[in-house]
Amino acid sequence: MRKALILLILHFLLINLYSQQELKIGKISFEGNSFITDEDLYKIIQSRDASNFDQGKLNDDAKIITELY
Repeated sequence: MRKALILLILHFLLINLYSQQELKIGKISFEGNSFITDEDLYKIIQSRDASNFDQGKLNDDAKIITELY
């Protein structure tokens, strides 16, 4: 029981620690596209290389790309 409580507290602390950090996007790349060039895809999405990760923008980017195909 005590071990489970310690693990739960540790888990809670780690989640809070990582949720407060800003995640960065490394490099955006596209694979398997033959209909639209990488350059054109990059122009229409909101996310950018080395920018802060934003789940909302990623969802919007996925929707835009899906609608194009």
